Amino acid sequence: MKKYLFLLLLLPLIATSQTKAETEDWIISKFNRWKQNITNYDLQFGAFESYTDFKTLKIDGCNLIITTNKTISGLVDKKKEVRIIKIGDIEELKWYKDELFILTRKTNVLVKTYDLNTNNFETKTYVKGAKFKINTNAENNLKNRMLKALNHLKSFCKPTIDEKETF
Repeated sequence: MKKYLFLLLLLPLIATSQTKAETEDWIISKFNRWKQNITNYDLQFGAFESYTDFKTLKIDGCNLIITTNKTISGLVDKKKEVRIIKIGDIEELKWYKDELFILTRKTNVLVKTYDLNTNNFETKTYVKGAKFKINTNAENNLKNRMLKALNHLKSFCKPTIDEKETF
Protein backbone atom coordinates (compact mmCIF):
# COMPACT_ATOMS: atom_id res chain seq x y z
CA MET A 1 0.00 0.00 0.00
CA LYS A 2 2.84 2.40 0.86
CA LYS A 3 4.43 1.72 -2.54
CA TYR A 4 1.24 2.71 -4.35
CA LEU A 5 0.84 5.85 -2.29
CA PHE A 6 4.45 6.80 -3.02
CA LEU A 7 3.91 6.25 -6.77
CA LEU A 8 0.76 8.36 -6.71
CA LEU A 9 2.65 11.19 -5.03
CA LEU A 10 5.54 10.86 -7.48
CA LEU A 11 3.39 10.70 -10.63
CA PRO A 12 2.76 14.47 -10.95
CA LEU A 13 6.51 15.11 -10.78
CA ILE A 14 7.23 12.55 -13.48
CA ALA A 15 4.41 13.76 -15.71
CA THR A 16 5.66 17.37 -15.74
CA SER A 17 9.25 16.52 -16.68
CA GLN A 18 10.30 17.61 -20.16
CA THR A 19 11.10 14.97 -22.75
CA LYS A 20 14.46 14.80 -24.49
CA ALA A 21 12.93 16.16 -27.71
CA GLU A 22 11.27 19.08 -25.88
CA THR A 23 14.54 19.91 -24.13
CA GLU A 24 16.50 19.78 -27.40
CA ASP A 25 13.94 22.00 -29.15
CA TRP A 26 14.04 24.55 -26.31
CA ILE A 27 17.86 24.74 -26.28
CA ILE A 28 18.09 25.09 -30.07
CA SER A 29 15.28 27.68 -30.25
CA LYS A 30 16.91 29.85 -27.55
CA PHE A 31 20.29 29.55 -29.22
CA ASN A 32 18.94 30.44 -32.66
CA ARG A 33 16.91 33.34 -31.31
CA TRP A 34 19.59 34.91 -29.09
CA LYS A 35 22.95 33.77 -30.53
CA GLN A 36 25.71 36.32 -30.87
CA ASN A 37 28.99 36.38 -32.73
CA ILE A 38 32.19 35.71 -30.85
CA THR A 39 35.28 37.47 -32.10
CA ASN A 40 38.64 36.44 -30.65
CA TYR A 41 41.82 38.12 -31.80
CA ASP A 42 45.14 36.29 -31.84
CA LEU A 43 48.22 37.64 -33.53
CA GLN A 44 49.33 34.83 -35.81
CA PHE A 45 51.53 35.07 -38.89
CA GLY A 46 51.38 38.88 -38.72
CA ALA A 47 47.58 39.00 -39.05
CA PHE A 48 44.72 39.12 -36.59
CA GLU A 49 42.86 35.84 -36.53
CA SER A 50 39.18 36.19 -35.75
CA TYR A 51 36.59 33.51 -35.13
CA THR A 52 33.14 34.77 -35.96
CA ASP A 53 29.59 33.86 -36.90
CA PHE A 54 28.19 30.78 -35.26
CA LYS A 55 26.24 29.10 -37.99
CA THR A 56 24.41 26.32 -36.19
CA LEU A 57 23.83 24.48 -32.97
CA LYS A 58 22.48 21.02 -33.59
CA ILE A 59 21.70 18.06 -31.35
CA ASP A 60 22.02 14.65 -32.97
CA GLY A 61 21.27 11.81 -30.57
CA CYS A 62 23.66 12.41 -27.68
CA ASN A 63 25.96 14.72 -29.63
CA LEU A 64 25.94 18.50 -29.40
CA ILE A 65 27.28 19.89 -32.68
CA ILE A 66 28.51 23.49 -32.88
CA THR A 67 29.49 24.83 -36.31
CA THR A 68 31.41 28.10 -36.70
CA ASN A 69 33.18 30.02 -39.40
CA LYS A 70 36.79 31.08 -38.91
CA THR A 71 38.20 33.97 -40.89
CA ILE A 72 41.67 35.46 -40.84
CA SER A 73 41.13 39.17 -41.36
CA GLY A 74 42.84 40.66 -44.37
CA LEU A 75 43.18 37.25 -46.00
CA VAL A 76 40.81 35.08 -48.00
CA ASP A 77 41.46 32.16 -45.68
CA LYS A 78 38.02 30.99 -44.52
CA LYS A 79 37.43 27.83 -42.58
CA LYS A 80 34.47 26.03 -41.08
CA GLU A 81 34.97 24.37 -37.73
CA VAL A 82 32.65 21.65 -36.46
CA ARG A 83 32.86 20.65 -32.79
CA ILE A 84 31.12 17.45 -31.74
CA ILE A 85 30.55 17.16 -27.98
CA LYS A 86 29.31 13.94 -26.42
CA ILE A 87 26.56 15.24 -24.12
CA GLY A 88 27.02 12.47 -21.57
CA ASP A 89 30.69 13.45 -21.16
CA ILE A 90 29.99 17.05 -20.21
CA GLU A 91 31.56 17.65 -16.83
CA GLU A 92 31.07 21.36 -16.34
CA LEU A 93 28.89 24.12 -17.73
CA LYS A 94 29.81 27.64 -16.70
CA TRP A 95 29.05 31.16 -17.80
CA TYR A 96 31.55 33.96 -18.23
CA LYS A 97 29.54 37.06 -19.11
CA ASP A 98 27.42 35.95 -22.11
CA GLU A 99 29.65 33.02 -23.12
CA LEU A 100 28.75 29.50 -22.03
CA PHE A 101 31.76 27.22 -21.63
CA ILE A 102 31.12 23.50 -22.04
CA LEU A 103 33.91 21.34 -20.61
CA THR A 104 34.18 17.55 -20.86
CA ARG A 105 35.84 14.98 -18.58
CA LYS A 106 38.71 14.34 -20.96
CA THR A 107 40.00 15.70 -24.25
CA ASN A 108 37.33 14.07 -26.36
CA VAL A 109 35.55 16.90 -28.18
CA LEU A 110 36.08 16.16 -31.86
CA VAL A 111 37.02 19.22 -33.95
CA LYS A 112 36.88 18.95 -37.74
CA THR A 113 38.13 21.82 -39.88
CA TYR A 114 37.12 22.42 -43.50
CA ASP A 115 38.51 24.95 -46.00
CA LEU A 116 35.52 27.00 -47.22
CA ASN A 117 37.43 28.14 -50.30
CA THR A 118 37.81 24.57 -51.60
CA ASN A 119 35.23 22.71 -49.44
CA ASN A 120 37.99 20.24 -48.52
CA PHE A 121 38.39 18.54 -45.14
CA GLU A 122 41.62 19.73 -43.50
CA THR A 123 42.21 18.53 -39.98
CA LYS A 124 40.77 16.50 -37.14
CA THR A 125 41.81 17.13 -33.54
CA TYR A 126 40.45 16.62 -30.04
CA VAL A 127 40.00 19.32 -27.39
CA LYS A 128 38.42 19.51 -23.94
CA GLY A 129 35.49 21.83 -24.65
CA ALA A 130 33.65 24.48 -26.60
CA LYS A 131 31.85 27.75 -26.03
CA PHE A 132 29.00 29.71 -27.49
CA LYS A 133 27.57 33.14 -26.87
CA ILE A 134 23.95 34.20 -26.50
CA ASN A 135 22.28 37.41 -25.36
CA THR A 136 21.49 36.34 -21.81
CA ASN A 137 19.74 39.63 -21.03
CA ALA A 138 17.10 38.99 -23.68
CA GLU A 139 14.95 36.93 -21.30
CA ASN A 140 14.57 36.67 -17.55
CA ASN A 141 16.99 34.23 -15.94
CA LEU A 142 18.12 32.80 -19.30
CA LYS A 143 21.55 31.79 -17.97
CA ASN A 144 20.13 29.56 -15.24
CA ARG A 145 17.39 28.19 -17.48
CA MET A 146 19.93 27.24 -20.18
CA LEU A 147 22.11 25.48 -17.59
CA LYS A 148 19.08 23.63 -16.25
CA ALA A 149 18.05 22.54 -19.76
CA LEU A 150 21.56 21.34 -20.67
CA ASN A 151 21.86 19.44 -17.39
CA HIS A 152 18.45 17.88 -18.02
CA LEU A 153 19.61 16.88 -21.52
CA LYS A 154 22.68 15.23 -19.94
CA SER A 155 20.36 12.97 -17.93
CA PHE A 156 19.30 11.27 -21.19
CA CYS A 157 22.87 10.50 -22.32
CA LYS A 158 25.30 8.07 -20.72
CA PRO A 159 28.97 9.00 -20.43
CA THR A 160 31.29 7.33 -22.91
CA ILE A 161 34.12 7.51 -20.38
CA ASP A 162 33.99 5.03 -17.53
CA GLU A 163 34.57 6.96 -14.31
CA LYS A 164 35.52 3.74 -12.53
CA GLU A 165 38.45 2.87 -14.75
CA THR A 166 41.24 1.03 -12.99
CA PHE A 167 43.97 3.10 -14.65
